[in-house]
Order: sequence, then C-alpha cells, then structure tokens
Amino acid sequence: MKPSQKRTDLQPEGSGKFDPPRRKRFLMAAGIVIVLLGAGASIGWASARVLTPLKNPIATEKYALARVTRGEVGFSIALNVAAQWSSTNVGTNLAGGTVTTVSAEPGQTLSTGATLYTVNLRPTVLAQGEIPAFEPLTLGARGEDVAQLQRFLATLGTYAGSPKGIFDRTTLSAVKVWQKSLGVAVDGIVRPGDVIYVPSLPARITLDPTKVFRGAQLSGGEQVVAALSSTPAFSLAVSAEQSSLIPKGTQVEISSGAASWKAIVGEQTVDADGGVTLILGGEGNSSICLDQCDQVPTVGRTLLPSKVITTKTVEGLVVPTSALTSDAAGKVFVVSDDGVRHSAKLLATAGGMSAISGPPEGLRVRVPATTDRTK
Repeated sequence: MKPSQKRTDLQPEGSGKFDPPRRKRFLMAAGIVIVLLGAGASIGWASARVLTPLKNPIATEKYALARVTRGEVGFSIALNVAAQWSSTNVGTNLAGGTVTTVSAEPGQTLSTGATLYTVNLRPTVLAQGEIPAFEPLTLGARGEDVAQLQRFLATLGTYAGSPKGIFDRTTLSAVKVWQKSLGVAVDGIVRPGDVIYVPSLPARITLDPTKVFRGAQLSGGEQVVAALSSTPAFSLAVSAEQSSLIPKGTQVEISSGAASWKAIVGEQTVDADGGVTLILGGEGNSSICLDQCDQVPTVGRTLLPSKVITTKTVEGLVVPTSALTSDAAGKVFVVSDDGVRHSAKLLATAGGMSAISGPPEGLRVRVPATTDRTK
C-alpha cells in the first residue's frame, strides 16, 4: 500500500462487526453447542432404536415373489469309493520246471478238479483238503493224505469206495482214470506237484502273477495260490470336514459300468494325518456288489464313482428356503403376496430350496430381500 492511500478495510469499535479475537471465541462456543446438540440427538436416536420394538418385517421390508411349484429337493456329494479284495495265501507249488500254460483267471471262482496251470505240460489241479501234498502217493501208501486223495477222487466221480486211507487197487484204478482225463502218463502215481489242496472250495482263487506266468521257472516251494475274500471291501477316504457331513447311516450310490450298488456308511477310522476313512457296508448286512462282484478287479485298489446322499431326495412342493418363516411357537409358514400366512410342514432342505407340504401349488409367496427377520 502506498503511504498516501487511505485504508478502508478497518472497522472502528462499535461498528457492529466482531474483531478477530472475539469472532474466534464466538465460533468456538457455537461449535461446542452444536456438538452437544448432535450428541444428544444421537443418544436419543439410539435409545429409541433399542427400546422400541422393530416393526413386523413381513409388512414393511422389501421382498420378491416366488411360486410354490412341484419338484424335488436333495443333496449329494460326488466322491470316489475304493473297492479292494483281501486275500489269504492257501496253496504252495511243488512242481518243478517251466510254466507252459496258465488256466486260472484272477479272481475266478474255482471248484475241485480245476486246472490252475501246467509245468512241463503236466497240469497242477485244485482240490479241497487240509493237508498239503508232500510225497508221491501210489499203491500201498497209507495215511490221512491218502484218505484226502480218495475224497478228491470221489468228488470227481472216479472213486466209489470209502476214504479208508489205504492206497488199494480201487484207488489205483481211480487215479489212472483221472490221469487219462488230464492227458498225462497213466502210471498210477500222484506226484506232490499234481494237486494243490486248499481249505475250502469253491472259492475265488488268484495266482501270484509275479511267480506264475508262461515261461516262468518253478523249483517247488513257491507260495502261488491265494483265496480272495467272499466280497471286496468298500471305503471312502474323506477329510475331517467332509466326514462331519457324512454321519453313520448315510446312503452311498456306487456306479460300476452299467451296474449301480447301494451302500451304507458304517464306522470310521482316523489316520495320523487326520484323514478319515469311512467303512461301507451293504444294506441289511448283505454284500454291496451282490452277484456282480466279478466287476471289481481282483488286483490292487479300484476307484469307483459314487454319490454320497447327504440329503435324501424328497418330492413335493418346493419353495426357496428364505421364504419360510417361523413364529415364537416354532410353527413354520409362508406369506402369500397378499400378506396371508399359510402353514407349512418342512420335509427337506438342500441347496437353498425346501420341500414342504401345506400351501397350495401355484401360490405366490414372499421372499424377503434380507435374512435378518423378526419372527
């Protein structure tokens, strides 16, 4: 400002305007009053919000409409079921030489007299008995092993006498008839490698594929014959979280090719890492695969696709689960478009939908826009 310029922006005392210090004090006081008023209003609003009951949301909240339709509700988890046969060693080879043919298929059900394989073109056959073959048997031999041979020959129909345990002329004739049917030298001598005795027949039999194959060399003493369990074992490997959704008694539908089997979840085991294995059984303690167990490979573990039915499928009238409301007495109802309550019986719930009975088919019901409702 030039020295000669007169200031016009200054106000004399008593002019009606505040000087800066007084203006500042006034604004601070006014601010305090405003803050106090705002705080009081907030407290009053909160008190009214807590102490005043909420209005009936059915009458006030926003909603969409859904129609009661006929359908089904259910839920399942897709998992792989493991199927595996257990086996027991039951027979030892006593023939020496080269395996020339293998006749028994893995897991095949075999009976007395079935040929397992040939060594140097001489058959090794299967028979029922408790005593393993251990020495050649011929005319004049005596003992329980001879009686066992006689019972074997009687099963084949070549021996008609009683199993006395004496290798007599009748037994010799029966042996020669049997040898002729096999196409081997008819000399009346039963060698240890000619017959493998197992405890029970018929049975599912499997040969050790690492020892018995065409061209394999056998020297005698090899454990080669195993009997499979009457049915494979079925199990489900799941996480701890999944196991909580699959309680004992849950139904499982297993697919094997064109076949479909039903199983029930039984006991469970937990490994050191926390993994859970669910043991499956057949309905009514029956076999899961019934008369179709041949479809399960006998070697190793087989994985089969399955559906674990966590919520059994129920047919009926279906509405969104969020359309269901209950009162203080626990009675379930739906609210129609015109605000009328209709009692409903809940049959099943899965995947956000519920199967009910009660309301008429085709009824338009309210589906609240929020899930926080006062009932």
